[in-house]
Amino acid sequence: MRVPRVEATDVSAPVARTRASPVRVSNNWRDDYHKKFADYEIIGIPEYWIVDYAALGGREFIGNPKEPTIFICELVDHEYVKRMFRGNDVIVSPSFPNLRFSAQQVFDAALTEEE
Repeated sequence: MRVPRVEATDVSAPVARTRASPVRVSNNWRDDYHKKFADYEIIGIPEYWIVDYAALGGREFIGNPKEPTIFICELVDHEYVKRMFRGNDVIVSPSFPNLRFSAQQVFDAALTEEE
């Protein structure tokens, strides 16, 4: 299964048209886990994904030992609620309720694309 690469959306995009913002963790994971998280929460992006297939994030986020992790952050009462998905966890997305794949399928697709 091929999962398309999605880069971060422009935070200046109109909120009414931005339903979800999937972001692949960059080498500067602090931007994805801290800055974008706060920026997107402030402007009201309803759903924000952090896809950390290379386990680059800090241990406070993805644990010790580090594991590939997907966070889906859902805006509830103007504040993000994070849900974590790893391995064979089936991804649950309020914005995309018909998704039917596991976190591991996303990680495998990302790693295959890098080869």
